Amino acid sequence: MNQLNVKIPEKKRGLAGWLLAGYVFFLPVQFPTGFGFRLAPSDLFLLIVLFVGIGRIRLIKSAWSIWHYCIFTVFVMGTFVAVVTHGQLTQYVLVQKLLGLLLLFCTYGTITTFCNDWQHIRWLVKVFFWGVVIHNLIAIVTYFIARLFYYDFTWINYGIRLAGMLMDPNAYGGLLVLAFTLQIVTSVGKYPLVKGVWGLLSALSLITGILLTFSRSAWIGLAFLMVSASVFKPKITLKIAILGGASIAGVLLLAGNQFWQVIVSMASRQDQIDYRLDFIQTALDRFSDSPLFGVGLGTFALEYGWIIHNTLIWFLAEFGILGVSVFIGFFLWFLLKGFYAYKSVHESEKFLILSFIIGHIGMLGVSMGIEALYQRHWWLIFAFIASGYSIVKNNEFSRLLIAERGEVR
Repeated sequence: MNQLNVKIPEKKRGLAGWLLAGYVFFLPVQFPTGFGFRLAPSDLFLLIVLFVGIGRIRLIKSAWSIWHYCIFTVFVMGTFVAVVTHGQLTQYVLVQKLLGLLLLFCTYGTITTFCNDWQHIRWLVKVFFWGVVIHNLIAIVTYFIARLFYYDFTWINYGIRLAGMLMDPNAYGGLLVLAFTLQIVTSVGKYPLVKGVWGLLSALSLITGILLTFSRSAWIGLAFLMVSASVFKPKITLKIAILGGASIAGVLLLAGNQFWQVIVSMASRQDQIDYRLDFIQTALDRFSDSPLFGVGLGTFALEYGWIIHNTLIWFLAEFGILGVSVFIGFFLWFLLKGFYAYKSVHESEKFLILSFIIGHIGMLGVSMGIEALYQRHWWLIFAFIASGYSIVKNNEFSRLLIAERGEVR
């Protein structure tokens, strides 16, 4: 019997499993707090998991590397540089950066502990996928009600740009790109994430959402997805192109042909491009002030009131050559471990791990327009890749152990 047909008993998932399901399902949701940051229900689920199961969370050796520790060290060093330079530790750095990074590491450790077989991984991926699809459908429906009937929904979306309850079109677009990748890549294999018409409709809704975010960061991520997918399966790129065309046609049919001018106008916002280029130039100028260690974590938010909307440039400016080297190493570690798992895994999970790899590459594209390292959904992919790699290594070790015992006998 194929392993995909073996149902995991509900009790095997346990309380931690269902709490993690709540975490991934509510990733598309955040609420404003009035204190300069947004509250994510997912973090509440994570805190409950940590409270009730902290003793059961293990550091899976094969899921961690020197790069994980280096990333954390770089942030500590960046904080030290900022405190020495400015003489203060801001709330932004302490809460949103350091505490935020710590929560992401806790998420990673919890998921890699729970996902100790492919059944758990596939189940959690499906919960994440349907969570995104459902929230995206709500966002699209409210979007068109607002456009067609001039009704203002203050709790969802961002004006003319689709943003769901994340209220950030770029972050939301990256989330949609990732969920879309999971479905579109697995759909060309024998074991798609969602089969048949439901899989097709969900993929269509997601790419429609990506279009309506008018997020060039998300569109770059989609381009990265198409290019990387064409290397493995050109059929994936063709399906994306067809779905994209159908999405544009459907939107124009519903909103009217005049909406095409909105699409063109939003895609060619030259003022935003100029602003971003100015930000990058300023960041590069500041990098020259301290090329090795950077100017310190949170310096741009403190001195200029804005952040660098490019992850690599952000690392280069605030953490220096040392920091950007660590980020590149961190990214490549997951890419290489993903490829290792892809080569070794059973056929039934090959396209699932491939969707993680391509999603990882897609998020690199998204990172060219936002500080993507803090996106929870990217860390979800980190954890899935590491878990898949760990399962493969454990299986190899078990086979080796059995072979050695057989030789002894």
